[in-house]
Amino acid sequence: MNSRDRVLATLNHQEPDHVPFDLGGTPVTGIHIKAYRALRDLLGLAPVAPEVSSVSMQLARVDADVAERLMADVGNVSPRPPAGFKLEFREQGDYIYVSDEFKISRRMPKVDGWYFDSSNIH
Repeated sequence: MNSRDRVLATLNHQEPDHVPFDLGGTPVTGIHIKAYRALRDLLGLAPVAPEVSSVSMQLARVDADVAERLMADVGNVSPRPPAGFKLEFREQGDYIYVSDEFKISRRMPKVDGWYFDSSNIH
């Protein structure tokens, strides 16, 4: 069974040869950039600067070499941001701030920060 057949069988309530594996196929099946760096190291793959697929959650876009090594059955297909879309980052005090095109701001602690939080932003 190939990945496509495995996923389709599962969606059709049929038993595949094994449970389909998804890493980064959707935003909710992603991996944090810190964990992704550690995973690449554990797999013996060259270190790379992860491309961030979700700034707020700090999720990495899964590279083909990782997906292949882990035999992932699902890949990500996502639209690109609109032309001219740009996130603005700034550092202030103990935080890194990011603002989107709607001027919505989020912040993350500089030390031991794991994600950008939108609560209590002034």
